[in-house]
Amino acid sequence: MSKIPSAITEPVENYEWPDRLEAVTAAPDSHIVLHEDEEMRVLLVCVPPKTKEPIHTHKWPSVMIVEDGGKNCLETFTLEGDGRLESVSKIEVPIPEKLPFAFRLPPEVPHSFENMEDRPFRAVRVEFKRGDF
Repeated sequence: MSKIPSAITEPVENYEWPDRLEAVTAAPDSHIVLHEDEEMRVLLVCVPPKTKEPIHTHKWPSVMIVEDGGKNCLETFTLEGDGRLESVSKIEVPIPEKLPFAFRLPPEVPHSFENMEDRPFRAVRVEFKRGDF
């Protein structure tokens, strides 16, 4: 299992996770709950071709299993004290040619994923609520 480049995340110590930015709430069209209990949540993540998700967060560490995807872009944001979201970086995140592909992700601060391909991006994300893998 590979690790996603650290350039797309930022430290989350003392970060306050606003409910309005929680993935299933903020981006419900692309985050479908397949299973949830007190220890984990499993999401089906589907982003249609040429589509950008709404800004959202993931407060738990996770494993992402990419089933289909290609060229995409990840934009990260900071949450300002007045509630505004300010873009801080925008990078292309490579998806290997050989799929499926799995990697670990730490909790993710506000971000938006853009599928730049002509085919859907599809993944399963397993989030670990207790913080351990």
